[in-house]
Amino acid sequence: AGLLTYFGFLGFQNGGFPDRSQLFSQLSDNNGFGRRCNGNTAISLDCASSLSPSVAVMGNSYAMVYVTGLQDIGVNLVQLTQDSCALGYIDEVRDPNQVQTCAEFYMKAMRTIKDSSTIDTVILSSTFEKEIKNDHFFSSFMRLLKDLKGKRVLVVAPPPRAPFNVGQCVIKGTIFSKTPDCNFVVDDKHNDMVNYLKSKIGDNPMLEFIDITEIICFKGKCKMTENKLVPTYVDTGHMSKTGVKPVVDFISRKIMQ
Repeated sequence: AGLLTYFGFLGFQNGGFPDRSQLFSQLSDNNGFGRRCNGNTAISLDCASSLSPSVAVMGNSYAMVYVTGLQDIGVNLVQLTQDSCALGYIDEVRDPNQVQTCAEFYMKAMRTIKDSSTIDTVILSSTFEKEIKNDHFFSSFMRLLKDLKGKRVLVVAPPPRAPFNVGQCVIKGTIFSKTPDCNFVVDDKHNDMVNYLKSKIGDNPMLEFIDITEIICFKGKCKMTENKLVPTYVDTGHMSKTGVKPVVDFISRKIMQ
């Protein structure tokens, strides 16, 4: 926040910079139906496109980024997400703004999915950092997948993590009137995580792992701006509303198959 305040003051001192409202709009939170749906575990019109959704988007902030884009292209969905929660039933993290732990959230969200007669597809996403590093967390994640038997499940890998805050990089370049070099190369840690998940999830026809790396990073090189006002990420890994569109298009085609 301090850095953004400094940039704002600097922009004021220099008479502002062109199209700043467009840039800050691109860097706004991409959290689906809004903060009111952080921790949502029910089907209601506050956090769903209808009371009879066919798709549930479940996970943490890495799942939230897909909600608005999917809704905009006509996917009938409900948002069942809580920030910073590993996928599974054992994460006891409790956000100060939440009345439930992550474990409680997933138990309630799972009941909603199972009780629904219209939800046939579930989209899951996370950083998968906790799930992979800890055997108990990974076992809990696999149990959650097992509990979704009967539903079509798309497990979406996270985007490659940037070694710096892309949003701040783009702002710096814009304020100082130069094309920012905010691109980076995919690291081995990301590729290892993707390969591990792919090997564990297997070829179950009702369970599909989606690696989005090549959609974002062509041949391992991650281009973070189409132009200086359209960043792909808002930070180190959360995709912007514009940056997420190619991934949303890919996921929507998978849903329709």
